[in-house]
Amino acid sequence: MTGLPASRGKSNSFDYVPFKVIDGFVLDHQQCTAHELCLSKAATSRIVIVVLKRRFVLARTNTGDFDEAEIRHVVHGCGQLYRDISDKPSITDFYTDVTQFVLSPTCRSCPSFPTCSACYVPASQSYFSQDEAWLQAKIASFTGRVLDVGMGQVPYLVGAADKIQSGTLSILGLDPDPEAIGLDAGIQVHIGTIEAFDAAPASFDHAIAIRSLNHFEDPAKALEVLAKVIKPGGSLVLIESLPLPLIRTKKQADTSHELAQGGFQHLRNWDSYPVLELISKLPFKVEWHRPISPDTCDQWIIVAKRLD
Repeated sequence: MTGLPASRGKSNSFDYVPFKVIDGFVLDHQQCTAHELCLSKAATSRIVIVVLKRRFVLARTNTGDFDEAEIRHVVHGCGQLYRDISDKPSITDFYTDVTQFVLSPTCRSCPSFPTCSACYVPASQSYFSQDEAWLQAKIASFTGRVLDVGMGQVPYLVGAADKIQSGTLSILGLDPDPEAIGLDAGIQVHIGTIEAFDAAPASFDHAIAIRSLNHFEDPAKALEVLAKVIKPGGSLVLIESLPLPLIRTKKQADTSHELAQGGFQHLRNWDSYPVLELISKLPFKVEWHRPISPDTCDQWIIVAKRLD
């Protein structure tokens, strides 16, 4: 992967539609029903087993937006799967729109897992909520001037509100779409892209890009700009997602495709490793890297320090 702009937009999700209930399914290393159904040797992630209303159900994705390797990486490699519980054509709120599913503990330790379709069960906790709490605490620990690249709905605002009001923290929101910014929270806004952002060197104490990197026209150029504008000793916080696999009814899937507007807005669906490679070429030290795994939600985190 390079830092060059993608040739066209890419989808940021794909659908799994349930198609068959498996009555009497047994989930066990030795006697698992997946063996007799040949699912343990399927070597595909286009079909998964999910537990819906305490019943084992087969669900299939027919997506053409992602190939087998990409699907396998997200669903089996990173253990990501979600159920769409909204009535929306697209997911806008992780708190209310989806429930996360995780790999069954039995599957995780099963020797057949590398080739099995595997079983996913509802998560017992919200990993997304944990990440949002971490983000709020992180931004609340900042003082000085912060650049928010692609500010969106500023999910950290609750934790930072007191500092913003007192003046110990100021935020400049940078976004190319003026209509995407609908908050009046004492945050100055600059309309434009990070690649074209022309601020004075070392003019920000910290910078953040929360779920916006996949929208950057040129990630390499964007990170160069960030290296320029962050003061030595300042922090860079990056959070981004892989494509979101969604369990949807056929009606939900059809409706989402018919009503979705604006086309594909992601230019890529990078995981954290290409970003780490780009950062390694700049005056940053990575202080924390949290990749996506079966024990996280569908987003990775990088925290880097600007070197002297």
